[in-house]
Amino acid sequence: MEKQAPTEFEVLGSSGCTWSSRALRKSQGWGDFPGPDDATIFLPADSTSFKAVEATVHAKPEKFGEQAGIYAYAGAESSWVKFVVDGASDDGATMLILAFQNEDCVPTVVGKVLLDHDRTGNGISLKMIRDTATTRNVFCMWKEVGSDPESEWKPMMIKGEKENELERKLDRVCVPLPKVDWNLALIAECWKAPTPVQFSNVKVQTQTTC
Repeated sequence: MEKQAPTEFEVLGSSGCTWSSRALRKSQGWGDFPGPDDATIFLPADSTSFKAVEATVHAKPEKFGEQAGIYAYAGAESSWVKFVVDGASDDGATMLILAFQNEDCVPTVVGKVLLDHDRTGNGISLKMIRDTATTRNVFCMWKEVGSDPESEWKPMMIKGEKENELERKLDRVCVPLPKVDWNLALIAECWKAPTPVQFSNVKVQTQTTC
C-alpha cells in the first residue's frame, strides 16, 4: 500500500550534523554541533513498514558538506543510511552521496556521483528502495529533473573501498539498514547558513506487516 505523505516540504538547512558523533566531531575541530533536529521531517514509514520512498530535492549547496536528502534514520548519535545532494567543495561543486553509519557511529561513504551544479537547482529526484531479497538492505536510484520523462532511473554504484562489507546486486549496490528501530526522514544538515531547501514529489510506499 502507499501512504500519502504531503507532497511538498520546505526547511531551512540546519547547522546540525549526523556524521560520526558529536563528541568525535568536536575533538576533530568540526565545532560543537548537535543533530539536525530543526531540519528533520519524519515521514509515515519506519523499520517495520518501509518499502520505498521518492523525493525531489531542490538545493544548491555552496559549501563543502552542505547536504539534503532521504534518510533511514535511527538518530544523530546512532545509525543511519542517507542518500543526499551534497556540496563537494567550497566553490559550488555538487555531488550525490550514498552513505551509512553503524551502531558505533562509524560512517562509510559507499557511492559518489558528481553533478552539474547549474542544474541541481531544478531538482534531483532520489529514490530509496528496500531490497526484496533481504529486508535488511536498501538500494538507491536518481534522476535529474528536466531530463527525458522516459529516461531510466540511474542506480547508485559502489565507489571507493569497503566493497567487501556490502552485497552486490547486479548493477547496483545494496546498503545495510540500521539494526535498531529507525524512521524514514527528509533532512537538510551541515549548512553554514540557514538556506531554504525544498522537497517535492514526496511519495512513500509501505508494506503490510503481520
